[in-house]
Amino acid sequence: MIRVLSPVRIDPELSLLHETGAISLLRPRHLSGPLYEKMRQAEVASAQDILQEGLRYLPGTQTLSREGNPEREIIQGAAEWHADLIVICPRSLAFGGSALGPKSVGHVARFVLDHAPCPVLQIRLPMSEKA
Repeated sequence: MIRVLSPVRIDPELSLLHETGAISLLRPRHLSGPLYEKMRQAEVASAQDILQEGLRYLPGTQTLSREGNPEREIIQGAAEWHADLIVICPRSLAFGGSALGPKSVGHVARFVLDHAPCPVLQIRLPMSEKA
């Protein structure tokens, strides 16, 4: 018996996730009141700016901004979306990362690499673009 399979058309979907940490490195821990709310609104606006920039390069992409623990939100988002691939950058050289060795991957990227429900592609900037 011979089976002829029709070619399958694949329409890839691309989703961009920006996570705003529940505890921001830029926000003092014991801040409250109007100043806290102003900083939180600035973080949300910044996240929206980042997602809009992504849409400029990848039109038609689904975007989502989440708040919480970055590594867990990435894993949960990938699981909810039934993601086929997560693309992530390692620790930035500007924040103490190194090109090689144990500090070349930050804790968020390490957690995602270890717990992702799908393959993870880690990308790095070309050496000429690094700080």
